[in-house]
Order: sequence, then C-alpha cells, then structure tokens
Amino acid sequence: GVSQSWSVSVEEQFYAFWPLLLRFAKKRPWLGLLAVIVVKIGVVRLLAVLNAHLPRGRSQALTIALRLLEEMRFELMAIGGLAAWLLATRGALVKRLASNRWGLLAVCLTLGAAMLRYSEPLLLGVGFACLVLQIVTQRLSLMPLERVGRISYGVYMYHPLCMFVCFAVINNLGVADGWTRNLLAYGGIAGLT
Repeated sequence: GVSQSWSVSVEEQFYAFWPLLLRFAKKRPWLGLLAVIVVKIGVVRLLAVLNAHLPRGRSQALTIALRLLEEMRFELMAIGGLAAWLLATRGALVKRLASNRWGLLAVCLTLGAAMLRYSEPLLLGVGFACLVLQIVTQRLSLMPLERVGRISYGVYMYHPLCMFVCFAVINNLGVADGWTRNLLAYGGIAGLT
C-alpha cells in the first residue's frame, strides 16, 4: 500500500505554512516555532477533553477533527525547525553540548526506551532532534548510513510493498511457528528493500 504517503502530505502542508510563520515571526522565529508546538498540543488536548464529554452522536465531527490534528505532526516539524534555528544561531553552544559522548548515549537510551513503549511522540521528536544535532555537529560518518541516506526516500516509499509481498508469501507457505515467521519476514523484507 501507500499508507506511508500520509507523511508526505503533512510535510507539504507544513511547507505551505512555514513561510507564513517565518514572515510573521521574522525577528524571533523560535517564538513562532514554540507557539506552533504549544498551540498544536493545546488544541489537541482541548478537543480530546471536549470529545470525551459530548454524547457519541454529536462528537463524530470532533473525533474526525481530533484524529486529523493528531496525525498532522506540525509540532514535530517545529521541533526540527527549532533544532535548525539553534544550530544556525547558537552553533558554538550546540557544538559544545553535542560534543559530550555521554550526552549522545543518554539521548540514544532515552530514544530506545521511548520507542519500546512508543509513549509520547513529542519526546521522540526532541530525542531525534538531539540525535540529528549530534550527528551534524560531530560530522559522524558511517558509510552504511551514508548509503542508506542516499536511497532512504525510495526505501520509505517501497518498504510497505516489500512487507506486503513477504507476508503474502509467508502466509501462502503456511508457516505457523512465530520465530520462523519473524525470521522469514524480517529477512525477506530487509532483502527485498
């Protein structure tokens, strides 16, 4: 399927919104970015509370609006914008903070724990922004990652198709054992991708 292409549409919406934000928050873009984060989270929380207190039939439109707003991860893109702004305007400070290897370890462990529970997307966004700043400022170079970086968008778009093919083949083979299924699935998906 093409279910992953929803993120492309969210990015396009953000790119349409981004110039307006920069135009109106020209002197203090960080304030505009923080406002995006706070307003987005506040509106989603408010709609969730309202939705919880309305009768089922009346809350359908609110439920749809809430779901759409939750899927539009503007706050995560604003976190990326803040990271870029920090690097552009406070580069020396960012480099000094990012040069700490223990800090990198802490960020990676925090991301790992957050990904295991997948609790709060905002925490993941901040963690990944810190990780990207670490990589950019340290100019960390890992050849396999550089190669994947060159083809990552193609991998992103074709990966679900590879998953579909692998699961269809595994189902047709009648593999019932969980370990074998996982081994075939992960191996096949990685191989096709």
